[in-house]
Amino acid sequence: MQPASSSSLEVLCHKRTTQEFASVWTSATRFLWLGVEIDISGALSSLSPNTVTYAVQCSCRRAVEIAGPTTTLPPTYSQNMSTTQHQPFVRQYNSSTDFEAVVHIFRETADGSLKVEPIWTIGSYLWCRPYLTLSPSTCFVIDDGCGRAVGYVLGVSDSAAFCEAWNEVYVPIIERELERLLPIDGEDGQGDPLSRRRDELVQLVRSPERAIFSSYRKQLEAWPGHLHIDILPSHQRMGFGRQLVDTMCKTIKAEGCSGLYLGMVASNDQAARFYEALGFRRLPHVLDDHASGELGRTKKGDDGGATIYFVTDL
Repeated sequence: MQPASSSSLEVLCHKRTTQEFASVWTSATRFLWLGVEIDISGALSSLSPNTVTYAVQCSCRRAVEIAGPTTTLPPTYSQNMSTTQHQPFVRQYNSSTDFEAVVHIFRETADGSLKVEPIWTIGSYLWCRPYLTLSPSTCFVIDDGCGRAVGYVLGVSDSAAFCEAWNEVYVPIIERELERLLPIDGEDGQGDPLSRRRDELVQLVRSPERAIFSSYRKQLEAWPGHLHIDILPSHQRMGFGRQLVDTMCKTIKAEGCSGLYLGMVASNDQAARFYEALGFRRLPHVLDDHASGELGRTKKGDDGGATIYFVTDL
């Protein structure tokens, strides 16, 4: 692609909407401004007008810093930057730029019972990485306004088909990495709780049926899709959780999905209120042999925790 002409740059500097910014950059991936080459090819690959806009804004601000403190932006462009830069928004996951950030979000927001190695890392192979590998088109992130993912929703419209792909495609890909996380022969920890938990999670990675449905495939069959959502604390309670879930629901409904489910740590009362506010309800089955009498609540696992399943119709 050819660099943008000076006339194109002048037009860019005086545009006020993200759509207008994006239209200028459909024919160029880099330009020279104030003697600094600015490359926005990564932003263009996402096909998101917002991403293009923020990439240009952030890059041009950096160009001003390099050129010197006396350099200023054109008035209309400066006004646009002051009102829109760093405004977070929801966009589709970009496999070329977001992978590490999404794994980081998983690690930062994981339940405290997982935050010990190698369990912490193995957990990402269960509840994060398979979605990025097998179904990136149904993964969405919160962009902080300069391209960094600070939250995500990962999901699928057909859990049964996803389970098959996990077994046939994903497990062979990550088998060597799993072996690296396991102890050397003769150093298995002699059955201590941490080792048992590690082995249990590795078996889940290798057994997608259990990983996705636990023991409740029949109870969940009326809701064929499922999702996972996590947001860094810095961007919680700002309305992005609802935007992520709404985006996911619209996407998988368009793929023919009639409903979805999710599981959450039973002790997370705040998350329960959030899902209920979005219209989710508890799975209408008792799952713990009436030990608690609560709908959707499972028996306690080896780590002492229980899961509560929520469902919604689309």
